[in-house]
Amino acid sequence: MKAAFLPDRGVVKVSGDGARDFLNGLVTSDVTLLRSGLGRFGALLTPQGKITADFLITEAPSGHGGGFLIDCARALAQALADKLGFYKLRAKVAIENLSDSLGVLAAWDGDPAVTPDLAFADPRSIALGWRILVPEELAQKVADLIGAELVDSAAYEAHRIASGVPRGGLDFMYGCVSARNQHGPPARRRFREGLLRRARGGFANAASRHRAHPSGTHRS
Repeated sequence: MKAAFLPDRGVVKVSGDGARDFLNGLVTSDVTLLRSGLGRFGALLTPQGKITADFLITEAPSGHGGGFLIDCARALAQALADKLGFYKLRAKVAIENLSDSLGVLAAWDGDPAVTPDLAFADPRSIALGWRILVPEELAQKVADLIGAELVDSAAYEAHRIASGVPRGGLDFMYGCVSARNQHGPPARRRFREGLLRRARGGFANAASRHRAHPSGTHRS
């Protein structure tokens, strides 16, 4: 088994008596089904249905203060916490960006010898293994505990790519004008060019068939 601490992932916590109902009314995951040790994939959308951030979410056990822990792109963690705070109004919840003190350890190629408290199977693909929320300084200790070899995050990235799973939040920088300008138009242009090539190919094939079999010619 291998494990890698992922420096590009952060953690946002939502706690309080109203946390479950608060999140269930905002995110795409069915938070009513969440429990400790179970993770779900979800997203926070704008009122127009655009993605603000996607993430993995799990329920924290009572020994860790309860509430819900959101595993998201670290670059979007503060923006996600701010957006959730915007919707808070009078809800009895507390929202914290814990990314400076809590991170994400990914473990794959096997099952952990011991399952830590803040661990859950990655719901996106069985090939991605487990997610364990830990401080970076405890990554080696937790890797030893679960019986995994601690490797560089690049090894996990190579495994993730080979498994066909995109990086949550970072392969598409939601709401980022520079990213849209950099990646959007060329992608659309390539798509249009592909359609045009296929259309031209279809016209050429049709013309070729017409020349081979003019109108009124009997074809057996």
